[in-house]
Amino acid sequence: MSIPQLSVPGWALAGITTLTIATQAPNIYKPQAFMTEFELPNKPAAQFIGESAFVESFAFCLVLINGYDLLGALQDNWTVYWYSLISRTLAMGMFWAMAKPWNKLVVIEAATFLILGTAMWFG
Repeated sequence: MSIPQLSVPGWALAGITTLTIATQAPNIYKPQAFMTEFELPNKPAAQFIGESAFVESFAFCLVLINGYDLLGALQDNWTVYWYSLISRTLAMGMFWAMAKPWNKLVVIEAATFLILGTAMWFG
């Protein structure tokens, strides 16, 4: 198996998404770890409450979104890189508006935005 020939942003996004998937996949089954890490007060605060039975937790959504980003990174798809920057900007605004404890995630989104944005600039 050969190493994919990716651009700098491809490697950056692949690294970000792999790390996110690896850290969030266990939280799908045990959301208590996520709740403790971000000091969320109760289980409903860590879940999306909606019509869909498939969307059970925030971690599940993160794994899905980052799975899409990972596929785009492995294809060296610049449209996905731009999508990722836009979605991270929207996430920063959403988490900021939700206030504590969710605004802790603003720092994570800002850091990943800067890593990918810098990689796109130099890639």
